Amino acid sequence: MLDTSEAPSPHLPTLDDGRYVISGVLGKGGNARVYQAWDTQLRAWRAIKVLSPEFIENVEVRARFAQESATMARLDHPNIVKVYDISDDPFTPHIVMELCEGGAIIDWMKVHGAVPPQLAIRVIGQIALAIGAAHEEGLIHRDIKPQNILIDQYGIAKLTDFGIARVEDNSLTQAGATMGTYAFMAPEQRHDSTSVDERTDIYSLGATLFTLTRVKTTTELFVAEPDDPLFDGLPEALVQFILKTCSYRPKDRPQTIQAFIEGLLEVASVLPPDPKETPPIQALAKPLPVRPPDDLPNLDQLEDLLKALALGEESQAHTTGGSSIDSTTLGSLRTPRPPPTPPPSGSMDSDPFELLRDADLPAPPPTPTPPPPRPRAERTATPAPVAAPVSVQEPEEEPAPPALVEKSGTSWATVAALAVGVVGLGLALSGVVVVYGSVRVTGAQTEVRKAERELVTTVLSAAPAIPQLQDPDTLRTLYFQVQDGEPAQAARSARAFAGVVERSVATSSPQGDAILLSRNVLTAVDRVEAADAAWEAASETLPGHLAVALGLASSP
Repeated sequence: MLDTSEAPSPHLPTLDDGRYVISGVLGKGGNARVYQAWDTQLRAWRAIKVLSPEFIENVEVRARFAQESATMARLDHPNIVKVYDISDDPFTPHIVMELCEGGAIIDWMKVHGAVPPQLAIRVIGQIALAIGAAHEEGLIHRDIKPQNILIDQYGIAKLTDFGIARVEDNSLTQAGATMGTYAFMAPEQRHDSTSVDERTDIYSLGATLFTLTRVKTTTELFVAEPDDPLFDGLPEALVQFILKTCSYRPKDRPQTIQAFIEGLLEVASVLPPDPKETPPIQALAKPLPVRPPDDLPNLDQLEDLLKALALGEESQAHTTGGSSIDSTTLGSLRTPRPPPTPPPSGSMDSDPFELLRDADLPAPPPTPTPPPPRPRAERTATPAPVAAPVSVQEPEEEPAPPALVEKSGTSWATVAALAVGVVGLGLALSGVVVVYGSVRVTGAQTEVRKAERELVTTVLSAAPAIPQLQDPDTLRTLYFQVQDGEPAQAARSARAFAGVVERSVATSSPQGDAILLSRNVLTAVDRVEAADAAWEAASETLPGHLAVALGLASSP
């Protein structure tokens, strides 16, 4: 049962007519702030990136913010932070995004130090897959760095912040402009942001890999030598790969993301496992509360957002596609469904976001009392017509059919019309049943495809575990079939890969990184099998069977 017994506090700022309740600050950038927010409609936590008030009048910054919104919304990949909603409100333009509980990889490094090589390779490999998806859409990210790599509660790395991504033929990128973070920028990007291509992002991936494993940055990777003190403590194979990836000339680097990933896998295959005591990459994640707090004691941290909301309230501004702002009225909160249980790979503990002080906001306007419902008039029975006196004289002939019409008040034409109506209603109901079955079966099939895509991504991230499992040759063959195959073939190969992993885990005891990676693969294939069962069940219902028989949906 949903808990609606407690009304939400009116002191919490909100966006989109009270839909999103702001409860904390997640991060601050050059021109935007990221807030933790509760979605009162979907009962889920989100991250909302809001343009700072001082840039509201800056046409170029607003244009870039709008470009970032559109860019992230068009990308759909498991290793790219999902975008759920965007708004071009004149005072609080914002992007509603997936909330990654584990924070940025840089936060993990602040607590645990350098990322061990195998774990770093796994993280960078997942980000490389995200970059490959962006490149397929004609996008160059141009700002890959540890601060833009987020970790979800399952240990999946996700890329965010496409604020300066270069779109092909993008007029916002001016010749001679230098944009990005210097230590992670390729030499050609430092000279001119328009002279970039896929190999520029590949350089940034190599520089980020260096920073993950050394907890330091350098602007001179492209002139470093293998014996440079910069690389002290790193395996030789990893050093050589970083130097090649960060070559001064783009033609000396891996030429495609595919080539970069293949080189990364070769390095992973020759490196030893990470230490057993290595904390999981999602170690900073923690379960989120079931609802926002009633009071935030330190609203100073939300000064930028409150300022923008105040501007919006004074102007009562609306724009097409945007949302009106009301920072004082909230709908009733519901108790959310419990969060998904993460794989038991270690305890999760994160830095709490800073709480905020109450603000003296105006009281919410009184809710108008709806008028009482109009009483329905009672229906009275229509009295039956009184029959006329009938002569007792025997008729010479049988009564004509019209006598029946006089007694019942119904014509044969009316009877026929009613029959046609009943048949039409039956056909309409049948159509509704078929449509319902089609929607249900197709929806279940979509969930299967989604689960298969997640399995493919999980298998591709499991490369470091292959040498530590039984039958590694079969696993490598299946891995490359997953990597190179069309979606349907990749899904079949990923299922086969999971089957080999399951047999290996059942007959041996994986060690080190293989424990977590194997568990992730088996968890992902369990989701696929559950989705398969739901698809089959939907197809076997009467509506689903009719939809499949009529060719409106497909069965497993």
